[in-house]
Amino acid sequence: MRHAVMLALGVLLLAAPGALRAQMGSMPAGSSRDLGQIQQQETPEKRATEAYNKGARSKRKAEGAKDAGERQKLYEKAKADFAKSLAIAESFDALLGLGQVDLALGDAHAALSHCSRAAELKAADSAASACVREATAKASTAGATGAGGGANPPPAATAPPPRP
Repeated sequence: MRHAVMLALGVLLLAAPGALRAQMGSMPAGSSRDLGQIQQQETPEKRATEAYNKGARSKRKAEGAKDAGERQKLYEKAKADFAKSLAIAESFDALLGLGQVDLALGDAHAALSHCSRAAELKAADSAASACVREATAKASTAGATGAGGGANPPPAATAPPPRP
């Protein structure tokens, strides 16, 4: 009798994995699809990364564009995508990309701001340092010649009103 019980337990242990597989195969329709959707939900980091990637692609296309109008349009798109990425989450790459695009668009003052912030995040990065140097040179040249330096010129200095 005892031998028969042991034999029955052995058979159950061998049959249990097959029974479990059979049960798992009969999940209600749609549950695996729903599980996939839960796992693929958008996170802020994912949205920021997607916006950065779009900006980087547009920037690369702009750098290779032959037509000046097309290049301008692609740089503007890259600028918008980098700004969108930064609005979601600040990152070194998006700051540096935006600074480089600002330089390409002729906005040295905005470039200096973005490149400087990128350099603060990664002080040893040579691309960030080069961006800061170029933006500084262009901003000082623009200031010396009286040029506005792009879309966002610095505010004019005003003297305080005289005291009565």
